[in-house]
Amino acid sequence: MGTFSSQDIVYEPRRLRSPGGVTSPAGRRLKEERTTGLFAVPVGAGNPITVSLFVSNPATQAESAELRVRMAADGELATVFFRIVTVPAGEVRKIDLGDLAGETIEVSLSPPSAVLVPSVSVWEYFPADGGIIVHAAKYPGDFVIL
Repeated sequence: MGTFSSQDIVYEPRRLRSPGGVTSPAGRRLKEERTTGLFAVPVGAGNPITVSLFVSNPATQAESAELRVRMAADGELATVFFRIVTVPAGEVRKIDLGDLAGETIEVSLSPPSAVLVPSVSVWEYFPADGGIIVHAAKYPGDFVIL
């Protein structure tokens, strides 16, 4: 389960076609996206691991894009989270996802031409002292267009 702002989001894995995406008869990809590529989500020291997705909008008007998290399983990519995110001008949306510790994931945003700026952080919360450790971060420059 994840949270979007203060609302609960329930997601269920779905199977997709091959990780190569949809291609035309000429072999060219039809849908482009901005992606982190695959990266491993570490396993914590017995504490919850959270993957936080951030989408900011520096534009002067609201912008929308598809935000997707896929998990590598059995040589394929399965979508574990999908949402069309609308971000008002000058604001940021944060989505927290749990239950991904130890998995290999990919975060993508499409269309890549959108003005929206994505980033990801993987962190562990220590309830005993309220401490947080950031295990991984994917900054806007880490996203590539496929």
